[in-house]
Amino acid sequence: MSENSDAQPEIDLTRVRTSPVSLRANKISASEFAGAPQPGASFNSFYDSLPDILEAKSFRAIVDAVVAAAGGQRPGGRQFGGRTRRKGQGPPQ
Repeated sequence: MSENSDAQPEIDLTRVRTSPVSLRANKISASEFAGAPQPGASFNSFYDSLPDILEAKSFRAIVDAVVAAAGGQRPGGRQFGGRTRRKGQGPPQ
């Protein structure tokens, strides 16, 4: 390995302090985490098991909007991010 003149010096970790998780203020508690889905469970079962917090809350809002659009026979859409398309999981070209 050649030396890089732009290399940063190693970080001095001697002054880093830690604190137990139990003493920190958190947005959520472990009791609010979603459980692992059961093998063979339905999507509704999975959906109902999601907590109403953080990204699960955002996911619920998306699912509700798609269901509402489908129920009202309104056109819906989907969008893939760039990474999904680069990995070949988007619609065929």
